[in-house]
Amino acid sequence: MLNEGNPKKYLIYAIGEILLVMIGILLALQVNKWNEQRIDVKQRKYYTQSLMEDLRKDTSILNASIATAEEDDRKLMRIAKRLSSPLANEDTFKLVSRTEIVFIYEAYRPPSQNTFSILQSTGKLELFDKEIYNDILDLRIEQDRYESIHHSATTNLQLAIDHLKKIRIPYELSLIKGQLYEENYSTVNSTALFLEFNNFITTKFIVNQYITIARRRVLDNTLNLLEKLENG
Repeated sequence: MLNEGNPKKYLIYAIGEILLVMIGILLALQVNKWNEQRIDVKQRKYYTQSLMEDLRKDTSILNASIATAEEDDRKLMRIAKRLSSPLANEDTFKLVSRTEIVFIYEAYRPPSQNTFSILQSTGKLELFDKEIYNDILDLRIEQDRYESIHHSATTNLQLAIDHLKKIRIPYELSLIKGQLYEENYSTVNSTALFLEFNNFITTKFIVNQYITIARRRVLDNTLNLLEKLENG
């Protein structure tokens, strides 16, 4: 009877050992999962803070750029209003074109992409929930669209500037000043100068408007994402 019971005893013992091994494996897997989750939480917190810093910098730059463009447009509108007045004449135009024109425009300022580039290259974007993940990608789409619009718009503006510069150099930027400059400036084709000047200020006004719309879209997406990260 004892011999008959031994196989059963060993079978129970073997099953017990198998169960212990399985429990050990499951515990090890669970501990490993806990560790991975803990690491993910720590990394998500780090990247969230880094991403918020980038977004705050971008917000400041975008707000400043929008304000600059709006002030420039107000100046252009004042020039247009002055030259549209029934009292405006050729002398008024020559004075305005020489002293109030500004050829410069704000260069494209790329967004802060350090954190996003790391997240994208390492696959760490998956650390964020679906809503934040999609918001980050949507922001990048708007940033790329803004860059494309800025390049296209300022290219057209530069063409208008180049045409106007072929006619004259503004007095305040000219190295040569005085009577000789005045005598030569007086021979400039006023009609051509007026048409190119009008083309320039109109183009610049439209470009400012066009780029500002693109900037505002990026700013809206930036603020939306920043608010969600801050409240997350």
